[in-house]
Amino acid sequence: MKDLNMYMEELKSLIISKAGHPYLLHFLDKPFIDDNKLFLLVSMLEDLDLSDEEMDKFITSTMLVQIALDTHELVTNTTFKNETTSILRTRQLSVLAGDYYSGLYYKILSDISQVPLIQALAGAIKDINEQKIKVYQSTIEDINVLLDSIRIIEASLLLSIADFFNKKIWSDYVSNLLLLNRLIDEKQAIENKNPSPIGEVLKKILFPNVGMHLTDEQRNFIVRTLDQCIIQVNNLTEQARKSLSPINEQVKIRLDAIGKHNLVIANSFVEEG
Repeated sequence: MKDLNMYMEELKSLIISKAGHPYLLHFLDKPFIDDNKLFLLVSMLEDLDLSDEEMDKFITSTMLVQIALDTHELVTNTTFKNETTSILRTRQLSVLAGDYYSGLYYKILSDISQVPLIQALAGAIKDINEQKIKVYQSTIEDINVLLDSIRIIEASLLLSIADFFNKKIWSDYVSNLLLLNRLIDEKQAIENKNPSPIGEVLKKILFPNVGMHLTDEQRNFIVRTLDQCIIQVNNLTEQARKSLSPINEQVKIRLDAIGKHNLVIANSFVEEG
């Protein structure tokens, strides 16, 4: 296998070249590529008997689906009285951009007659959107159910790849690691008083009779609850990591680095608590 870091940079350039429509880039930010998800895709597929072209297309198409989902998630349905033409245009273009990225993944896989993989990814997209509706409409009333929903949202695409290529040994690690990453991001958003869909669900679960605004004490309680979830999920991630035996030494090194990084974060939460 090529140098891991170099190959990931090549893949990023390839993804941006596919997604980087000049008109969209004129008005919107460059699409965000999740390094962890890209790394996991490469790691799962690196020992398969695939040509370089097949590897590139399978990974690129999956990441384009992820970018499409992330782009659509940035769009809000709320209309403000003082909304400018520029803001409205950005919102509309974000919807179109997400649709455009989805179309690209379909074209890449259909060009190489990979209809079964298209169907697998489409099933994952359906599952993700169903769980997003539950989260954003705050219909979840149990923290464990919430964690399961976030797992599906964050990991379904990669789990569909693991299943398709008979790499289910990666499933527990992927689902817990991506859940862990999302929980850490949401905790930081809540601490900085930024919008957090997960925080809104936790507010409804923990303080069902509270109005729009939380007290500092209530917000801190939500953060501490997230800390406990993060510690628990980090332990599950480390347990799942032990079942992996990647052949590539570069993959092993990066997996170990991710584990050490997350352990430091989890331990800091224990000390704060």
